[in-house]
Amino acid sequence: AGGGIALFFLLQGIRRSGMELSFLFSRKECRSLVGYFFMSLASSVAFPAMQIIVRSALGSHVSWEAAGQWSALLRLSDAYLLVFTTLLSIYYLPKLAEAGTRQEIAGVVRNGVARFLPLVLGTAAVVSVYREEIVYLFLDRSFHLVASVMPLQVLGDIIKFIALIFGNYLWAKGLVSAFIWSEIGLVVFHGGICILAIRYGYGVVGCVVASIMTYFIAMILYFLLMKLHMKTGLHR
Repeated sequence: AGGGIALFFLLQGIRRSGMELSFLFSRKECRSLVGYFFMSLASSVAFPAMQIIVRSALGSHVSWEAAGQWSALLRLSDAYLLVFTTLLSIYYLPKLAEAGTRQEIAGVVRNGVARFLPLVLGTAAVVSVYREEIVYLFLDRSFHLVASVMPLQVLGDIIKFIALIFGNYLWAKGLVSAFIWSEIGLVVFHGGICILAIRYGYGVVGCVVASIMTYFIAMILYFLLMKLHMKTGLHR
């Protein structure tokens, strides 16, 4: 009900301001909105679902304590990366969407790497060096496994961020099929490697290594998809 009321007042405000509503119902705009809806659905459902499966496997084959430690590791990783992923969303992504030529796109990507990657590297270094203090401050000393595995997790975070820089191109240009299929493929690969690592006794460390492998493949895949679209999909 609240959402419907908000939508009603939004439409009333647009009508009174004299803006055209026809763009909301055009075939092109509807197709674009549907595409972004499915991209958002894939990104918000696929990886969390895989993490639930991996956590259950850790709990069943290793221990529920190990599953909890792995979950805490992911939460800490997401927490400090959130600042940078938000910056990508509000600063880098709009500029990438506006860029129309190969030269403009290449310039935006280079600037994104030059501006954000050093910040991520510096933060990752601090987190790695002071990992025990950070873990014991925000959690407690029983999470010793999180502290010991943090350097590997931080390496994966750096690769993940580089992959996001390239992967944002798929969002910016609305490459729906490429994004969804790559997301599904990466999730299946990530989950499969994690399950194998757990089965062969590598536990949490094996899951973290699986993350590094997945993000490395994602980095290369997104870069190649970006270069391919820049070569064949741009007309300017």
